[in-house]
Amino acid sequence: MTLHEAIEKVLRENNNFLSATEIATIINSNKFYVRKDQKDLTADQILLRVKNYSSLFFNINGYVLLQKDDKYRSLISSYDYLSNLLRGFFLAHQIQFILAVLYFYKRLIGLKLYSLNKRNWILNDHLFLKNDFNLHSFNYKIKDYNFDNLNDLYIQRYATNGLGLSYGYLILIDAQKKMTFIQTSKHLPNIFRNDKKHLLESDSIIYNENGRSILKKYYQWNKDTLLLVK
Repeated sequence: MTLHEAIEKVLRENNNFLSATEIATIINSNKFYVRKDQKDLTADQILLRVKNYSSLFFNINGYVLLQKDDKYRSLISSYDYLSNLLRGFFLAHQIQFILAVLYFYKRLIGLKLYSLNKRNWILNDHLFLKNDFNLHSFNYKIKDYNFDNLNDLYIQRYATNGLGLSYGYLILIDAQKKMTFIQTSKHLPNIFRNDKKHLLESDSIIYNENGRSILKKYYQWNKDTLLLVK
């Protein structure tokens, strides 16, 4: 296996962008590619090979992506367009700051899950989310949501004014430290764990001639899917 094939393999299997250092560590650990002098690959060697194979890879500030990755293609295209548009009016570091702010408010979220092994942080998994995100209502909770005795992650994405409804992302974390985003969770307001019923509960607003009231709905787990209990 050549070095660029090893880089492509690592990115494809991880299904997300990685830093050059992370790629080098994975290749060295799994011996996907071994140098003739038997020394470990370095991040600089990864970036040099990425540069020489620009038809296969993107390099964004040291992070490597596959050209075939559709979910980032439009993002990178927008980045290049905005960079060219701002060039001549701002310095390079100012453009990067402006685009970072713009993309934050464009609601792009990347999550990486690490575990501490002795004194080293090990990347276990990463996840890319694209949806509504509001800094002013950002919050998170770490608790077991699917009753498997493992902590999961809930990220609040926004809250309604006056109605007391909070929406967010529910991300399950399994024993192998892999993350699973529960798609239906972003449409369920005020998610709580109901220990007595062994279910998740969510609030809904009901409108009638007397005004509005809150209706509790309950959901049970079927593997990694939430099913409404009728």
